Amino acid sequence: IAKQESRFSPGVESSAGAIGLMQLLPETAMEVAEEYMDSKRISNPSTNTLLGAHYLANLFKYWHGNPWLTVASYNAGPSSVEKWVTAELDRDPELWVERITYPETRFYIKKVLGDFWSYLRLDRDLCALKK
Repeated sequence: IAKQESRFSPGVESSAGAIGLMQLLPETAMEVAEEYMDSKRISNPSTNTLLGAHYLANLFKYWHGNPWLTVASYNAGPSSVEKWVTAELDRDPELWVERITYPETRFYIKKVLGDFWSYLRLDRDLCALKK
């Protein structure tokens, strides 16, 4: 998520007002933290990463462990994603992604999950080299 959101640059702020490594909107950060947070605190890399990870975990739980819906929700918000849930997701998730009405979210899901699966393969390859 952080790679796609900020390219690991902690000082990034989007035109929509998302802040830091995990590109959290202040409202989302405060909702996750359950307290008021100013932009300086939200932009702190440690705080931002913890809040972003907590938000991501909440989305993962909300979607019963579905990575496609979780990543889509991180980008477009759960209320938008709820409109896109169809049986096609279980049958052919890649085709499901292509039918998402937000081009940015389609691209985002492909990039984030592609990076994730690359990291998983990298770990396996490194483990194989250790044998």
